[in-house]
Amino acid sequence: MVVDSNGSAPAVSVCIPMYNNADTLARCLESIVGQDFGDFELLIVDDDSTDGSFELARSLAGENARVLRNEVRLGLVGNHNRCLSLARGRTIQFVHGDDRLLPNCLSTLSPLFDEDSVGLAFAPRMIETDDESWRERYGRLEQNFHDLGPTNDGAALVSEFVRSGARGNWVGEPTCVMVRRSTALAVGGLDEGIYQLVDMDLWMRIMQRSSVAWSPDELSIRYHHGASESFVNATQKKDWLDRYRILSKVVADRSLPLSLRATGFGWWWLVWADLFLASVVRGPDRASRARVLLGSPFRELRRARAQGTPRPEGAEVTV
Repeated sequence: MVVDSNGSAPAVSVCIPMYNNADTLARCLESIVGQDFGDFELLIVDDDSTDGSFELARSLAGENARVLRNEVRLGLVGNHNRCLSLARGRTIQFVHGDDRLLPNCLSTLSPLFDEDSVGLAFAPRMIETDDESWRERYGRLEQNFHDLGPTNDGAALVSEFVRSGARGNWVGEPTCVMVRRSTALAVGGLDEGIYQLVDMDLWMRIMQRSSVAWSPDELSIRYHHGASESFVNATQKKDWLDRYRILSKVVADRSLPLSLRATGFGWWWLVWADLFLASVVRGPDRASRARVLLGSPFRELRRARAQGTPRPEGAEVTV
């Protein structure tokens, strides 16, 4: 692991946006230290954990790592954005505190960014879980795309995703994705108004503006369990507007081809109608959700345009 002592930026910033990961942090850090690639910095930002994660990280991470603690909880998305703002590398490799990198992850993905057009690179991940139905359903997300090659037109992948209805995550969680930091900042970082699909939303915005590199080899391990914040978000249905908000951005993005925006518009109305029907007939909090949806079309388009305003390369994201 490098120390940025001569003023030059490392090739990769490995960022751990951590919250209550004391039980799994040691093996996560071991997987990072064990990389067969040395040109990276390690940045750990603890989101005011209550289980001793911060103290454990300081004792295990090594003297060259930056280990910081938020004085007030920023939440899952806010903490990722703080990592993004504080990182110094050419690229960002997020690693969740309960996930791991395989030894050749950084050495495989980092060189792919020597091509200036590449804004995102991803690879399959191994799944560690007791939930076999989840593994069967979400184990190979990349198979949703047709004919992935070593380098792909990101806009074409976005088009394929939208034309299929913009359902789910076709790329993967942050631990199996590396992004160019300047591009991630330029598109605004992660959107705090999206919960379960917040990563796919960011991948889409990066992909629309860059090439996408793909490695067919598994390079990380995803630990799926019932205590993760994303699992809790899904259980509590906090993500009920996620797909609608992603499609709102497609409709509002004037840089997209008109035909794709038209397709997105069709799905946008279908999703709105389904949400409204669900909220009125069978959903939780029916009255409040119906009120939200009645005013949502214009409000969500305004929100999408504001969130999608390009930022200068290297600009910080708001946390």
